[in-house]
Amino acid sequence: MILLVSDPGKRKFQHFLDISKEVHVRMRSDLQNLLNHLWLQTTEVTEARQQVAHHLLDTLQVYPISAPEYNRILVPSDDEHPFLRDIEQTGIPGFVRNLSQLASQRSQNLSNRLNAQTGLFRDSLSAQLQIIEAQWEEQIQARGEAEKLRAELELFLQPRREELLRRQGAFREFLATGVPQRIKDQVSIASNVASRSIEKYMVNLGTAHWGTLRASVRRGGRYQGASDINLPTEFALRFEEPIADAWSKEILHDVRIHTREFGSDCLSLADELVDWAESQGKRVQVRGAKAQYEALQANTKKFEAVGREMASGMRDKARANLVEAIEKKIQQACKDFVAKNQDIGRGVKVRIIELYKELAQEVASIAEVPARTLLQEVYREAENEIRAAFVDFQDPLTPIANAIVATETQRIERTDVRRRENIITELRAISADLPVLSGDLPQN
Repeated sequence: MILLVSDPGKRKFQHFLDISKEVHVRMRSDLQNLLNHLWLQTTEVTEARQQVAHHLLDTLQVYPISAPEYNRILVPSDDEHPFLRDIEQTGIPGFVRNLSQLASQRSQNLSNRLNAQTGLFRDSLSAQLQIIEAQWEEQIQARGEAEKLRAELELFLQPRREELLRRQGAFREFLATGVPQRIKDQVSIASNVASRSIEKYMVNLGTAHWGTLRASVRRGGRYQGASDINLPTEFALRFEEPIADAWSKEILHDVRIHTREFGSDCLSLADELVDWAESQGKRVQVRGAKAQYEALQANTKKFEAVGREMASGMRDKARANLVEAIEKKIQQACKDFVAKNQDIGRGVKVRIIELYKELAQEVASIAEVPARTLLQEVYREAENEIRAAFVDFQDPLTPIANAIVATETQRIERTDVRRRENIITELRAISADLPVLSGDLPQN
């Protein structure tokens, strides 16, 4: 709000004009202060926010107006005389002109953007029409030449198809028997690693008080007191890490190597086919063959990525399965021990330690079964993912070969001169009409 200050030396219309000038400066200053307070003084202020604030100030337009005076000037009355001298001083004509100008500028901007996008579409369409026209204007190969090319291509393909079948068979063999054997071997290695770790744990367990040991054996190998004893969990923990490492660092690593090598083999054979097509010179247009090769490349990258997420959650799952299998054996052994009154009398600590050492040796073989089962389950998930991706590699050479032959077939189909001339005429007519399609929108 702008307050009028009475000045006996000025007439009323002069006050209004002075205040109108002051409003421009005051409004800009108030807006700038408000923006600084709300937007530009916070910790999360960004460059984009600063640009918005500056744009608001740069484009701000202020129009002090007096609608009552505008009405008095337009419709004179004997009762109320206007204190302003002319209609421009009311500010309304200038406001209307500038508002109309802003609307016109906005309409022009929208029109320019629409024309630009239409022009881009027109240029793209024109380029595609020129490509099609050029294809139809090419010299036509004879049907016999195309058949000859097909025969030569098949002769070139035959040994590479046989090589592809051999590599596919080797890859399937690796998935069917190689990985299961690898799982078995790695579980055995992990068992040895876990056994050594359990032996170290048993050394520390020997320092526990005999009363704590007796309490644990009476509770199935678990006791929480001055010293905590939890044989099922401790033994399982010693297996957890080597089993998880066996999958992520060994088995899954081997799977990825083989999938990468198989994908690389397929690409290598496909690359030979594209090279052959390029060596044929003008007999073959290799654009379609290269497009098929690039599609195979994309599938290869997808194929190599299989199994990446299979290691997540492995440790938790391994620990749960191992604890369940180990705990049953430990609980039964402790129960038999107590039933025979081995937890009473002299030498009880020695007897308990011996019991736990025997259990430690047995646990290694007991844990191998659930560990192997777990790895087989995880591998089946990865194998399903691999076999789903393998569909794209059942016959990766045929699409490229078809693209090569299809090019010649299309060219043969264009041997009808009259048909070709009619199509070219239509294409040129469409190209000539493109300026009309662009819109040539009216300028506002």
